[in-house]
This record gives sequence, structure tokens and C-alpha cells, in this order.
Amino acid sequence: MSLPDFFKFTKKEAKVLVKNFDQQLVKKLNKKSLPSWSQLRYLFRFFNRKERTVFWSSLLLALITGLIWLSFFVFSHLAVLPTDGGEYTEGLIGSPKLINPIFESVNDVDGDISSLLYAKLFKHDENRQIKPDLVESYQISEDKKTYTLKLREDIYWSDGEKITADDLAFTFDTIQNPEVGSPFYNSFQGVVVDKLNETSVSLTLKEPFAPFLNSLVLGLIPEHVFGQMNPANIRLAKDNLQPIVASGPYKFFKLIKDGNTNNIQTYIIEKNEKYFGEKPYLQTITFKFYDDFEQALTDLRNQTINGLGFIPNTSREKTVSKNINLYDLQLPQYTALFFNQNKDKVLKDEVLRSCLAMSIDKKFILENILKNNGQIVHGPILKNEIGYYPDIKKTVFNTEEANNLLDKSWSRIDQTRFLEIRKEQIIKELKDKYQINSSTASTSPDIDLEKETQERLTKETDLKQSFYRKDKNDNILSLTITTADTPEYTAVANAIADFWKNIGIQTFVELIDGKQLVKENIRDRNYSVLLFGEVLGNDPDPYAFWHSSQTQFPGLNLSLFVDKDADKLLEDARASDDITKRTENYKKFQDVLAKKIPAIFLYTPVYAYAIDANIKGVSVGSIAIPSDRFSSLNKWYIKTAKQWK
Repeated sequence: MSLPDFFKFTKKEAKVLVKNFDQQLVKKLNKKSLPSWSQLRYLFRFFNRKERTVFWSSLLLALITGLIWLSFFVFSHLAVLPTDGGEYTEGLIGSPKLINPIFESVNDVDGDISSLLYAKLFKHDENRQIKPDLVESYQISEDKKTYTLKLREDIYWSDGEKITADDLAFTFDTIQNPEVGSPFYNSFQGVVVDKLNETSVSLTLKEPFAPFLNSLVLGLIPEHVFGQMNPANIRLAKDNLQPIVASGPYKFFKLIKDGNTNNIQTYIIEKNEKYFGEKPYLQTITFKFYDDFEQALTDLRNQTINGLGFIPNTSREKTVSKNINLYDLQLPQYTALFFNQNKDKVLKDEVLRSCLAMSIDKKFILENILKNNGQIVHGPILKNEIGYYPDIKKTVFNTEEANNLLDKSWSRIDQTRFLEIRKEQIIKELKDKYQINSSTASTSPDIDLEKETQERLTKETDLKQSFYRKDKNDNILSLTITTADTPEYTAVANAIADFWKNIGIQTFVELIDGKQLVKENIRDRNYSVLLFGEVLGNDPDPYAFWHSSQTQFPGLNLSLFVDKDADKLLEDARASDDITKRTENYKKFQDVLAKKIPAIFLYTPVYAYAIDANIKGVSVGSIAIPSDRFSSLNKWYIKTAKQWK
């Protein structure tokens, strides 16, 4: 082998004994895997300017990234949740009288407070669906006459006493006692209540009644409180204003009266720890009572109160604020003109009633008074309800046609002739009043016939009305619209009066305090034409509003409408649980109303519910009765707390 070949072989077989010798040598000198702080201090001496910029930028980016990930972790695992505590104050127009579930339908204020103090057998949820509350389960017999109810086992009065079948039976016995005067008396007349055991009862009806479950949206009263009272004195009991026990989410705390008038100014309720259901967050609810809506609205704006129920459409714009949320409440309610033909005989003329309906521009009322917060209606059953009838005969707005029809029975006269006729009639009325005849002149200095006549003529005459109407006996065609003294009803009544003046009818508007209107005028049926709203409840059954048995108070047949065909249709409908049959009967019933015209159906309103923006968790929409706006009150809250998920 030559020498060159030897060297080639040696080079090819040579192996490296230690890789990265310099690094290994350094590691042997420094046993630590990471450099110490004293070593790192010298690091930047070896970085040039560009390397230092890259280093600090990388460090800043890493820091920001770390903070972002840390924030994401915290926020994803930390929740802000409602917590107990806080007070909600609501303004109510009116004052409490009988805060008792067997009386609450008389007064909306009573119903609002009672709904929070007394749990019901059944209740309406946020979607207006009926569901058990105190009741755990129920059964309906095959003949649809007997309802068997089983109460929950975990229900107690706020004083610790258990709620039993005895309380249920006592409540029904009390309602059925005519000495008590419950407005539910007619609804449960003839219902037989049998206690089966401590938690179960049966309710037996004389005849099947399809909407009966809706009648059981009713609170119970405690037998151990009211059972010792004389039934005739229950209405006067102190417990109707200051109930010592409750079964709902709240219980009575205290009330404050005005020192001068002794009227209740403030009513405070607090959380009931014995309540069986989902307990609310709010610790106390305070109600403040107002006679004047404008003052209540002022206090809402000034945040003296947190909420104000049922803002009229005419005041909606005044309520709008960044601190106030408006929630639209859709009540099953319609507003109508009810004709009392017994009070004013001229209204017995079916042609006249048709002309009165024909002369009203409902679209004008909806757009200009309600500001489109509502819907026009033509019958007593509303959209999405059983028996809704979109094809019902509708009266078309036509002033010219109405005038042409009236011309056949009522002559047109100008204002001059009207004044002549009325002056002669007024003088005769005054002479009869003061017993003055042609042979006897009045000697009393207090009687000035000419002055009184002129004052009445001035009051009666509308200079904007171009013509009037009279019959062949010189009787002036005149009507009076009676309604509640509220901004909405006042505006609507005045608009209708103007429409009727356009067809020559002398029209007056009589405004009456709302409480007095119900207590006196409606009770006694003391009105000719009544502008009023009827709340229908969760079931559309029109029996209470239109059956001939309901013409007298507390019945709600405000037109005193009597028709045997309509009665039969209503009776058959409420006796059947067949939705198709009920719907058909209701349609036929509405055909009768459209033909007879006992009332003019105008609109269904939408009311705004104003609540301070600081109150969270509020959710309201379609409700069956006014107090149902509190159906989700257990979810309302003010205070919050942070919690880890």
C-alpha cells in the first residue's frame, strides 16, 4: 500500500471524540442549566442596538399576551349575577281598600298588592298560559263537571301554619256566602266543595263549564284567621288592609297614613321566607298612592319612585327618558261605546245606532290619539283568542251615508232655528221647575228666567257645529257620552262627539272620576252612552259581558243587551270543551252583535309600563289581568355579586 493510500484510509476512518467541545467545557465549569442573575446582568453588553430592540419588543408582546389570556380566563370564569336585596317602589293611581283575594277584582290597586301576598290555586305564566301554583295536580271527570284538586305538600302560611284543604273549602264557603259580598259570588254559585283529605278537594259544577280552570286563578284566605269572624263582618276586618299572614312571595310589613286625611300614602311589603316557590331577589316592595297621574309621573322622572303602571298613550311621550324603560303591556281588553237603550229611548232606533257607528273614524282615533299604540277592533273577541272572527261584518266610516239615512227621520235645522227651539224649551222647563205659570209672576229675587235661559243656551251651543237635527215634534237629537276623567278617554270622547256633530247630533261629554264612575254610574247603569274598557281575562268567554243574566251589577253587560239567540249561543259555548264548537258559537254570537249594534267596538289599547332603568331582569308582555305584570317579579333585581363559575 502506498503512502498516499494510507493517509486516505486514515482520514476516512477518523472519528470526532467530543462534539461541541467549547460548550461542554463551559457546562463543566458551570453546573447550572440556566444562567444566574449575575450572569444575565452582562447579557445586554453583548447585544447590539437591533438585538436589544428585538428583545424588549418580544418581552412586551409576551407580557401583553399573558395579560390578555389572564383577563380572558378571569372573565370567562367570573360572572356578575343577581343577588338578594334592594327595594322597588311603584306608584299606583288610587288607594287600597280590600287587599284580600276574594275581593281583589273590585279594585286594580287591591289586585296588584294581593297578587304578591296571596298565592293562587292556578296562575298565569309570562305567556298567559295557565299553570298550577298551590295545586300540585288536578283531574277533570268525564262529564266535565267535577274537578279534583290536590294541593302541594310544601305550602305554608307566613306564620308557619300549613295550607290545607280546610283553607280551600273555607275560601269557597266564604265566597258563596251572600253576606260576605264577594264579587266572585256569581262565578261559584252552585259549585259544591267536598274535602277528600288534608290536601285534596273536589269541586262539582251544576253544568260543564269549559273555562272553569280560569276561574280558579284565585288566592286562598286562611281559615285560622278569618274563620272566627262573622261572615257579614269579614269585609270590615283589619286583616283586609294589614293581613297578619300571607302565602305569596311577599308579606305585609307596614303602611303609612296621611295624618290629616287618614288616607294610606305608602304600603310596604317584604320578602316571605316561608314562600314555597322561587323566592324573589328584591327584599321589599313599596307602593305609593296618587290621586293625580301627573304628580305620579313627576315623581317617576325625579326618581322618587322606580315604576309607574299603565302609562296612558296620551302621556307616553312625556315619560320617555334615558333613565326609564318602557315596556308595552298587551291586555285582553277592548274599549267600546255601550248604548243604554233603557236610559235613552232614542237609542232604540237601530238605524240611528248604525249611523252613529258609521260616522266614527276609528283610524283617526288610533293614529292621532293612541299614536298607533293599539289595534282597531270590530267585535268583543280579540285576535289570537278562541272565536276570533276577522270576517265579522264591519261598519265602514262614511259620514255622507250616515247623514242621508238620518235625513229620513230627523230634519236638519240651522243654528238659528236650533236656538229658537231650545230657548222655548228651556223657558218651559224652568217655569215647571219654579212652578211659574202665566197668571203668576215670580216674585223671588233669586229667579232670573232670562239669565238662566241664556246661560243654558250658551252651555249647550257649539258654534262650530253647522247644523242640528229635530224630529216632527221639535225634539232635538241629543246624546251624552259618559266616561272616566282620564287623558285617553277624555280625548277619545271629545273626538267621537265631534264625529257625531258632523251628522247633526248635539253631543255632550260627561267626565266622571274613575272610582265614582264604577261605584255609581256603572253600578246603577246611570248613563246613555258609556265609553269604557272591559278587561276580558285569560279566557275569551263573553258570557259575563253579554248574557242577559248579567245586565244588573255586578254583571258586566253594560249595554243591557237581551237576545235569546245570543244567550243560547253563549250558554252552549261555555258548556263545551270542543274548541271547534266554541269557536263556531262565538262567531254566530258576533254576527248577532254586528246586526243589533248594542255597542260600537273601537280599539284594543297597548299600555306602557314605566320602570327605572336600574331595575334589571324585567320581562313583561302579554298579560291576562293588570296584576300579571308582576308574574316575573321573582327575576327582578337591583343588586349584583361576582361569583366564580
